[in-house]
Formats: sequence, structure tokens, C-alpha cells
Amino acid sequence: MTRVVVVGGGVAGLTFAHVLRRESRGNVDIVVLESGERRVGTAQLPMDDPHFTHADSLVVRTAERGPEWYPRGRGVGGGALINGRLAMAGAPSFWDAWSTDHGAVGWSWERIAPHVAAVPVVEVLSPEMNRWANAGRAIGWTVLPTQVFGQPIDDMIGGAVVEQAHVDALVMDAGHVVGVRSAAGYIVRADHVVLAAGALASPGLVLSSGLLDSTSVHGLKDHPAVSFTVRATGGTHAGIGVVCERDDMQIIAMHARDHVTIVGAALKVYAQGSIAQRGKDAVAMMNMLSDARDVENVSQCLDEMIRFVSCLGMDEQVFCGTDATPLGTLRAMKEIERVSWIRRNVSGNWHASCSMPMGGGGLVDADGRVAGSDNVWCCDASVMCDLPRTPTQLPTMAVASEIAARFAATCVTS
Repeated sequence: MTRVVVVGGGVAGLTFAHVLRRESRGNVDIVVLESGERRVGTAQLPMDDPHFTHADSLVVRTAERGPEWYPRGRGVGGGALINGRLAMAGAPSFWDAWSTDHGAVGWSWERIAPHVAAVPVVEVLSPEMNRWANAGRAIGWTVLPTQVFGQPIDDMIGGAVVEQAHVDALVMDAGHVVGVRSAAGYIVRADHVVLAAGALASPGLVLSSGLLDSTSVHGLKDHPAVSFTVRATGGTHAGIGVVCERDDMQIIAMHARDHVTIVGAALKVYAQGSIAQRGKDAVAMMNMLSDARDVENVSQCLDEMIRFVSCLGMDEQVFCGTDATPLGTLRAMKEIERVSWIRRNVSGNWHASCSMPMGGGGLVDADGRVAGSDNVWCCDASVMCDLPRTPTQLPTMAVASEIAARFAATCVTS
């Protein structure tokens, strides 16, 4: 029986295992290795939860700043433990471009749509957020249906996941990958290894293995974003409240205990970053805002966010960016000052993707197989050809589903 080891028990790894188990009809032995634990309950956890995030997850966002912590979910469910669980798939044209523009043969919305339809979603909008939705409409933005996943992601697997099994290396024998090694030192052997540790971690495993004729990979993207914090004046509702979009911009308002966080992001991203192997560590350089078009888009989004909160009549309660700059101070800045402020305060939207894009780059083929090996695959956001103009959780699940179906068709015998 074919033995498949999946590295990572987040949405990509769980989805891959779920689909492969179904498609293979029991003719494959699947082992999912997750570095964290299974949490108790289904409530969304805060993004800075010390037990269910990776403490050593660092990125360099801009040239002006040093390494900063990047929240990555740790535990069965991965990022779904700490993110807003928005279920947005992206436009059909985005998926069609994978084949036509990026060389990922056979990828299209027609292939992806059934995977998206298989994921249960529910529409929610807390009554407390109606005023925020009205603010979006007042400035001419489209208020989207707030759809979230209809079941806990960690229930999808339908079987066991090995917890507290942090994988730190691929195991090689005569240039062939024969399994993985855990940080505790034990080896799990496999016929195939599927990387699902995320766009920041999966490339590190590939680079340290020596499979590639390179010490770095390129293409890493995230949505550049700025955030406002607004003190809540009424009741609160944990999680996503409202999503507004216009052109290539998105505003998401989220309740969190005693305040509302408003995140504005540029959805079309031009700058690309890299992940490089330095000794035993992989260093993520996002190069955010290194393209002038991204600076312009974020600046425009910032203007729209100011208009958005102005509709609420709460200027004195709004603090902007990581510097907690009062809204009045931000309003008074000249353009050159504002660009400098954006560079200091920009964050990602926690949508790291495209670090090993499939297709024309040659690092991963259209089936998800990693270059330099016949039995190492990647099924997470690393392989996306471009960054979706949406939150990345549902697109990642769709990618994992399609790669699992292709894997089952070519690597599993009945």
C-alpha cells in the first residue's frame, strides 16, 4: 500500500488528506504530522495566542524594518484557528489565468469550482456591524456577503492526526527522499511526502533538503495592509463583521473584545519577496512596497479608510497603524510624510502565498510535484501562481483538493 506523509495539519494538509482518502478508496496509508495540538472547542483564537501560534515565525516586510513576528497558526487546523475564516474563492478569471498566463497546465475555474462548492459555508453579519456596512455603502463600496466556513476545519480529516510532530527535515538516501525527520529525532518513512506547512515553512524544508540548485526561492507575496483601531461603543461580536470592496481594494472590519479593527488592503500586488536558506534557518524577505504601484495602491486605500471611518463620526476614537497614530494627526500629514508613515506601519494581511509558484517558474509542476524529486509534493499556498484578490483560506483548500485529486489519479494504484 502506498504510504503518504503530509507535513502540516492546517487547512491545506487536512484538505489534501481528506480528498486523497476519498479518491483512493482506502488504497493509501495517510499520515498527517502536525507540530501543534488539537484545541478544545471551536471558538476562534486570538492571532497572538502563545500556544496555538509559532513563536519563531519571522519575516522582514520592508527594507526600512528588521525581522518582525508573523502570526501563523500552530495546531490541528493551522491558520483556521486564528484567522477570520472568511470563505471567498476569488474570481473565475483569477483561476483561468493560472493556465493561460502562468503555464500551470489544466488549472481553471472549471476545475476549481467543484472543490469550492464542496466546502460548506454560512453567511453571517452581526447586528452590531450594520453601521459599518452602511459606512462602506456611503463611500460607494460594495458590501460583500460575509461568508465563513460552516464547520470546524479540523473536523474534515475524518481520521487521526499525529500531534506535536514538528518536522525539521526531509530524509534523503542516495539523492532520493525516503521520509521526514521530526525535531525529536525520529524518522517517518514514506513513499511520498506532501508539504503543507504553509508558504513560509514549506520552502524552508525544500531548500534545506538540497533538492533545488538554489539556496533561495522567489515569488512570495502578501496583501499590503494598514489597520485602524476603533474603540467599541457598544456590544462586541468576536470575529469578522463586514467586508467591503472596490476596484483593487478591500476593507474588513473585525470585532475583538473591546474594540473594532479595520484592515484596509491592496488586493493587486506587484512586489515579490523571497525565502533564503541561511544555515539552518529560512529567512523570509517580503520586499513589501518595493514596487511603486503597491505604494500608490496602499495610499489610495488609506484615503478610503479615512473616508470610511469619517462616516461613523468617531474621529477621536480612531488610532491608526502599528504606531497608534491619532486619526487627526494622520489627516494632517503631507504626502511625503504619509508615504513614510505607510512604510513604517504597513503589515501583511496574513495571506503569505506564491513562494514556490507552480508553472513557468519550474520549482513546482502543474501537479504540485517539487522539482528535483519524483515523490515530494506541495499542496499549500506556496504553489499559487499569483496572490488571490481575496483572503487565501478557501483558495488554499481548493488548491489542496485539486492537487490531491491529481495525486490520486497518477500515484495511487487500486
